[in-house]
Amino acid sequence: MPFAVGDIIEAVIAKIVPYGAFVNLPEGKRGLIHISEIANAYVTDVNQYLKEKQTIKVRVLQISPDERKIDLSVKQVEHPGETRKPPSRRAGPSSRPTVNAPSMHLPGDPANIEDLYLQIKASDGKGGGEGVANEFEDRLTKFLKTSEEKLSDVRKNLEAKRGGGGKRGKY
Repeated sequence: MPFAVGDIIEAVIAKIVPYGAFVNLPEGKRGLIHISEIANAYVTDVNQYLKEKQTIKVRVLQISPDERKIDLSVKQVEHPGETRKPPSRRAGPSSRPTVNAPSMHLPGDPANIEDLYLQIKASDGKGGGEGVANEFEDRLTKFLKTSEEKLSDVRKNLEAKRGGGGKRGKY
């Protein structure tokens, strides 16, 4: 065999496919450069980095026991052992998908905890004490009641879709 794992050899791009590129190696062997081993940047189109019949240097990553599959890397020729890091998905709060769920707030209720704090502070004057505790308990009781009502409606609708379940199999 003309090469071993870790060797850097010259190869000619034979065919470009969406998931990488097939190359011709010395002694008539063929190998594959997976799309993740083409560049350190995130590669979406192999054609932006490689062209057919282009001669390049590649590092041999893996050779199957029967020598039919040879995995190669272009990026590890310059930076051995380095792997691609996926692009950051935390670009900011706007990158998160929005959910169009029904609001759990009742009319007149604050939209978030800061609004609730400001509302309670304004009504109490001092921002603490027994008035805050009572208002919190009232709001909690109101929330639990509406939540239970909504959950009960969901359960009823789900049972109706299932057919009630009480009289199945009887004629």
